[in-house]
Amino acid sequence: MSEQLVLAGRCVTRAPMATKRRNLLDGVADRRIEFRDNFAAISGASDLADHIAAIHMHMPGTRLERASPARQSQGAVLIDWIARHGDEIASRGTNFFEFTPGGRIGCVFGFWS
Repeated sequence: MSEQLVLAGRCVTRAPMATKRRNLLDGVADRRIEFRDNFAAISGASDLADHIAAIHMHMPGTRLERASPARQSQGAVLIDWIARHGDEIASRGTNFFEFTPGGRIGCVFGFWS
């Protein structure tokens, strides 16, 4: 189940329209979701939706792709990713997802390689 939520969450970042992104986000994430990486420290679904919109605005054509099978343990998932811009690899890393007791994504921590 948690891997399915992570995959649905990836669809959130790919959706070009803000309303669709927000609807997808609301379907998989806790409203108090936290997202942290080298470039952001975000709390709340609304701020995360704005952050994703900024990525679409300032880095058009960049997309995240899963680079490994999900590794799951005790309500948490690790997934390696690659960010591509066209055919070029722009960056790569690993995201750690933790789930709420209700089964929604509660936090994501991104580790850039």
